[in-house]
Amino acid sequence: MFYFYALFSAFGYALQNVLLVPYARKMDGLSLAFFRGSTFLVTLTPLFIGSHLTDIDTALRQWPILIAGGFGGGLSLGLMYTAYRFIPIGVTVGLQRAFSTIMLAIAGWLFWKETLSPAAIALIAVILAASFFLGLRKHGMPHLDQRGLLGLTLVFLSAVPLAVAYVVFAILSRDGSPLVSGYFWEAAIGAGGFGLLVLRWFGNRQDIDRITGRDFLAIALRAWPTLIGTGCYGLALHLGPMAVISAVGTVSIVFSTLLAHWLFEEKIHPNQWLAILVIVAGVAGLKFV
Repeated sequence: MFYFYALFSAFGYALQNVLLVPYARKMDGLSLAFFRGSTFLVTLTPLFIGSHLTDIDTALRQWPILIAGGFGGGLSLGLMYTAYRFIPIGVTVGLQRAFSTIMLAIAGWLFWKETLSPAAIALIAVILAASFFLGLRKHGMPHLDQRGLLGLTLVFLSAVPLAVAYVVFAILSRDGSPLVSGYFWEAAIGAGGFGLLVLRWFGNRQDIDRITGRDFLAIALRAWPTLIGTGCYGLALHLGPMAVISAVGTVSIVFSTLLAHWLFEEKIHPNQWLAILVIVAGVAGLKFV
């Protein structure tokens, strides 16, 4: 069941990311991160099925790291949604997966003295080279802004808080119910997005985007596969190591690319497919060297 959960988690996350792209390309990314998270207060309630009050208490007692994970997740989503305006969906997902994996590897080396073998360093170099090739290559898609370097920078910046958010989820899932932890983790990301919106307003008076009730419902429907992604990810964390889940999760790059091709006609050139496969292989390999 471990690999089943890891695979379905990757598919759920890929599907909701792709479905939300039309909104990411027409509204403020941080506003979308908040609206997405607020819909989960209702749509993710099935994660409470079979739970007990002690599960809720266990999750809420971890409020300091919930806050850290919420702000990290909200910031990461805001940056990634903005990046969708500049580079194709599959490329964005591939770059973020690559950068966040490298960030986790570096964090392990800095804070927990987890040594990086020569093979790991070589794989990181290959992943970075393939990532920069993907991010800077002209995609020729008229519906996208052609400033690929800006998109690449946004994805790189989103990877750091994303790594923080996933570490928090791993701690919560292993300390209590993985499903209840997933609910409060996603709710915290929505709250973190709101907190960042407030801070931004005080900084430059930029207000939250206004949307209609119909758009809010559409965002809720498009984001619902997160129920599968987060639920299965939490269950997988309860059964096996995060490194292997992340390795299996690299298939989300392929899922996202195929879905974007089918739904939005974002065709990836053969050499870009090669770079994506290099990233998938490199990220997967990095977990085992």
